[in-house]
Amino acid sequence: MKIQQIASIEQIGKRKNYEDCIWPAAADLTEAHAGNLFIVCDGVGGLSKGEIASEITCQAVAEFLQRRGQNNFSEAAVQQAVGQAEAALDSYVSENPASEGMATTLTLLNFNGDEATAAHVGDSRIYHIRNGEILFESRDHSLVADLVASGYITEDEAQHHPRKNEITRAVQTASYPSEADVTFLRGIQPGDYFILCTDGILESVNKAFLKQSFVADADLHVVVNAVKKLCADNSKDNHSGIFIKTGIEPTSTHAYIEAVAQKTGNTKEIIISDTLVEPIQPPLTQPAQPKNALTYVDKINTRSKLFIALVVVGFGLLIGGLYHRFKKQAGATHTKSISLKPIKSHNNANGSKTKSTSKDTTKHQSPVTPKVPGKTPTVTTTIVSGSTQTTIPTGTKPAAPPVKPNNNTSQEK
Repeated sequence: MKIQQIASIEQIGKRKNYEDCIWPAAADLTEAHAGNLFIVCDGVGGLSKGEIASEITCQAVAEFLQRRGQNNFSEAAVQQAVGQAEAALDSYVSENPASEGMATTLTLLNFNGDEATAAHVGDSRIYHIRNGEILFESRDHSLVADLVASGYITEDEAQHHPRKNEITRAVQTASYPSEADVTFLRGIQPGDYFILCTDGILESVNKAFLKQSFVADADLHVVVNAVKKLCADNSKDNHSGIFIKTGIEPTSTHAYIEAVAQKTGNTKEIIISDTLVEPIQPPLTQPAQPKNALTYVDKINTRSKLFIALVVVGFGLLIGGLYHRFKKQAGATHTKSISLKPIKSHNNANGSKTKSTSKDTTKHQSPVTPKVPGKTPTVTTTIVSGSTQTTIPTGTKPAAPPVKPNNNTSQEK
């Protein structure tokens, strides 16, 4: 699980000494450098060297768990870490007898993927919140917590109870061995909030504030600043805490980018935001084609266009030929030519004269003039007689051709 946002508070409050301790140190609590392990301790006030007890415990627990090199800490591992802290306190007390009886609270949170190990001793608290809903809240080892569990007082009464600072369990020397309550948190999602805090923050922040403030779209730093202001106005004790908002771990995306960089030789740095990143899909590649090469679809389209062009041209030629033939036939006219030979007179046996006419008629067909609306077509008739040719329009009665007298024939009167 990736840490999307992280913030911390370390304030002395109205106390003379600051006896709380957080790990890692506030300077190392950044989104870029935060690890998986977080610890908050509150030195027991009223006893000597509470600030040293909290510091020794933070360091001893962190060093022991880090040496294991495992993220999935078991309950036994956590108890061993508490034992290491007690041994470290023993060592310090043996060199500083005046610090006998020193003690501290402990809260611990370690992330492992979408799971986390939570452990605590004393009245410092751990919260797991998702969009305003408190999914987990550690139960204090204190007198007022026992009274609330028994039903003698309410949670609101416990917050102002005169004996609220009395704890029933703490990390001390090996002479007073203690045991941590260990809880395994599973199903962590991006946008979940985790809080590890001392009781000084709980003096000013109640559950109603947590539900209203730690919602999905909240900016963690804005919320923590509001917590600081509340504690500065209302808390008497030291108030310290670590606040975490989780995000998605883009492991698969980074792995893909690294693989692509190795294959392509692109070693430029790629920065991925803290928000959800969609996996990068490798581009689809196609076989290279020679320049000006036509695909199968292109060839089909070219052939289709050529076929259509040929059909159009052929159809045009056919229509043009038919039109030309029709026009030639429609424009033809008829010409009538008549040839007449001279009329000869013959004497019959009875001595009468009979006219004999030899007619040679030849018909010639000439083109017919097309009809024009409103006009009557004109047909000409040509009469040829001897060497004389007369043209008579249609509708006019032709005159009889002249007859030359025959010198050998006499006319009766």
